[in-house]
Amino acid sequence: MLNLKPLHHFVLVVEERNFAAAARRANISQPALSNSIRTLEEQIGMQLFLRDERPVKVTPEGEEILERARWLLFEARNLDVQISALRSGVAGHLRCGMVPIFSASFGGNVFAAFSRRSPQTTFEADVGQTSQLLQLLDAEEIEVAICDFREIPSDSSYEVTRLPPKDGACYCRTDHPILTAGTLTGPMIHEYGIASVRIPQELHDDLRRVFMPGNSIDPLLHLQCDNVTLLIDTVRQSDLILLTSRQSAQAAVAGRLLVEVPYPVSGGSEWCIVALRNKVLRPAARELVETVKAECA
Repeated sequence: MLNLKPLHHFVLVVEERNFAAAARRANISQPALSNSIRTLEEQIGMQLFLRDERPVKVTPEGEEILERARWLLFEARNLDVQISALRSGVAGHLRCGMVPIFSASFGGNVFAAFSRRSPQTTFEADVGQTSQLLQLLDAEEIEVAICDFREIPSDSSYEVTRLPPKDGACYCRTDHPILTAGTLTGPMIHEYGIASVRIPQELHDDLRRVFMPGNSIDPLLHLQCDNVTLLIDTVRQSDLILLTSRQSAQAAVAGRLLVEVPYPVSGGSEWCIVALRNKVLRPAARELVETVKAECA
């Protein structure tokens, strides 16, 4: 029966195309990694690399077994997760990810509820754009992520659970001149400048038609920032108009820092919970998924 460690070393060399770099990732010496690969080649009776090539190239036989080797290693990690879960239940450490607007809208509620449901679990959150979170998922550095559904590849290798859509709205400081301007139009709002987190291209195009009909040259957003707290602080001290979810502006409105602009905004947030397809989630991760669903219902 094959030993998984040499298979892991084989995959590392394929990814790095260099024995020295692969050895550093494996945290072993290069001679030790070379011996591991040589032992694997002897065991299966075929050469896996063309060592005289620079960078190192995989043989046709190596290409044939590469995907199966990756799958075996993936399943081995799944087994480790299951064994760990059986030993510790929901306790342990959980790392997840979420896009900035979800973090500002529901992050606090989710983590507070999760802490009550899993008091023995420690956790950390990476806040970033969907593309960044998918990279972390692919590297198995996070278990689950809350992403923008519009940015998930349609033919992806992810398990995707959509959450209920949430409306967006415009906000301004309480003494903003736009509040006395009468009937508003999209271009009137755009003249003051729109501040927002970075938004998916599909939503960007929809909003451009609302706020800038017939204008394909000027930028839609005057300020883009993934820190919603900073956006709110900026808007309350300027003439900029904040475009965000109602949930993320709730505290600022309650504290009379901002007020909603009486103008309907079509489109909003389309979030989803994402995990690697076929990956076994630990109980803590499954608990987080259920918490997110409950808080966003």
